[in-house]
Amino acid sequence: MKILKFALSLLAVFSQSYAVSLESTETKPFRFISSSAQGEKKFLLCVNKQNSFDYHWASNKDGSAAFVVGEVHHELSGDFVNKTPLVTDMFHVETSEAKNNYKLCPKDYYIQPADSNPIKLYQMLLIFKNNKYFIFPGHAAVNSSGDNDEIFYSFRG
Repeated sequence: MKILKFALSLLAVFSQSYAVSLESTETKPFRFISSSAQGEKKFLLCVNKQNSFDYHWASNKDGSAAFVVGEVHHELSGDFVNKTPLVTDMFHVETSEAKNNYKLCPKDYYIQPADSNPIKLYQMLLIFKNNKYFIFPGHAAVNSSGDNDEIFYSFRG
């Protein structure tokens, strides 16, 4: 009988502490999740503003493949900072990621996060604390002859 009472008291204590731990669990806000190192990694593609056949994979000063970390974003609410048309899915990155990478492409090229195989383009999205957002201009897709894909795989290693 004493063992049964002891087991029931342990069960009662355990269930109370479990219930307390559940109440204190909070969902991370979107901004915290997207700034974590656990976001998706997308390589950066430089696409000519006038000719989507003309593109190349962006590289860092050391020659390594350039990429950004962020999250695919499907809907927006707030105020536009610019009037860039939305032509493809958005990829939300932190402002510091955008600042570090936006000059990797020549002046007459868009810089766009991309999946590599097959090439899927995104428009870079910045969301500011005051609920305003900025969408980088870009193309919906690239026209490929296949040569750039081979270059990418040899470039990536």
